[in-house]
Amino acid sequence: LFERVDRLSGGERQRVGLARALVSSASLWLIDEPLSSLDPSRAALAIETLTQAAREHGATLITTLHQVDVATRFARVIGLRDGELQFDLPSREVTRDRLAALYAQHEYELLTPTPESMTSAATPGDKTPAANYCRSSSTLNTSTPLSPQLRDPAWLARLFWTCAGLVLLAPALVLTEFKPWTLFEAETIKSTQRFLGDFFPPKVESEFLLLVARESWRTVAIATAGMALALVVAIPLTLLSTSALSISALPGRMHAIPFVIRQATRWLLIVLRSVPELVWALVFVRVVGLGPTAGVLAIALTYGGMLGKVYGEILESDESHATHTLLRNGAGRLQAFFYGLLPQSSAELTSYTVYRWECAIRSSAVLGFVGAGGLGQQMDNSMKMFQGSEVATMLIVFMLLVGLADYASSRLRRMLA
Repeated sequence: LFERVDRLSGGERQRVGLARALVSSASLWLIDEPLSSLDPSRAALAIETLTQAAREHGATLITTLHQVDVATRFARVIGLRDGELQFDLPSREVTRDRLAALYAQHEYELLTPTPESMTSAATPGDKTPAANYCRSSSTLNTSTPLSPQLRDPAWLARLFWTCAGLVLLAPALVLTEFKPWTLFEAETIKSTQRFLGDFFPPKVESEFLLLVARESWRTVAIATAGMALALVVAIPLTLLSTSALSISALPGRMHAIPFVIRQATRWLLIVLRSVPELVWALVFVRVVGLGPTAGVLAIALTYGGMLGKVYGEILESDESHATHTLLRNGAGRLQAFFYGLLPQSSAELTSYTVYRWECAIRSSAVLGFVGAGGLGQQMDNSMKMFQGSEVATMLIVFMLLVGLADYASSRLRRMLA
């Protein structure tokens, strides 16, 4: 009685649930599979106790069952198949033919209830009838093999879409000249061995390690500064694009001018996020020259579009009743945002922001290959000079950096959850 719920067995939890139903004062009892975890010897006693208690409390008992023989103990039996009502009859009128049609079976076993068991159910004219919904029966005869359609109704659709996927994938593989067997050719294996051999041993000179540490810190700085600017871009665009903060849409349809402004803002977000940060970095390298500034601006624009899009979806997917109530009672858009939308969305918004910062660290290393500074640019220089040992050291440091960022990101998300 005093054990924790997670220490109880399935049957013990079932009995606790039934006990709670028996002591409740509700006028309607909805019980799903009350016998699923009980010993079969207790099933009849449990059903009789429930129906008797429902009569005494003047309550209506509705339960779902798998056992056809137990279902016939109730005053009424409701049969559903594929979401459609098949019958709703007193239990005495539920014939074998009706059950056969319900289960799409011509042969089945039905344990015929005895007169004694029938007397425990409420009569059809009783003030508190007990109803039962039959979904499937564990007493069906399985000696006759079922057709594939009955065993798995969706098998034909799955087979069709699998074949359709293969048909669509084959031309793509041909178009991309995907030939994985070339990786196992003798010449390819020799080239790979020579390339990997240049990576060992990694360079561990103190002066070089100091350089790697400085570039790693610069990589994190590029990602952090880029995310800060991305937030400056994303937050105003999110407030402009979300319809949850529209005052003109409160009576019904949004006015034309606010609608045009919101659509233009959403298209701007599409443009920002549709251009990869690598392309933005190439553009800004030409504008501001080589260095971290190009990487910061590239991350700011691409991630600003991503954050604005996702922030808007998060805000619009949450409950907006409180926000609309504030707007209807004279609150401004910022007040409605801070007191209506933000409290219920802050955890999800912060979690996604932290995840994007983790992604920005990985992106900042890649942007270095086009001259945007950081660890990637130094790695590109070493590869051009065929310094495999330096590349190996920087790869190890980069993997550690990404691992630490992932760990910090997951810890922050758990703290904010």
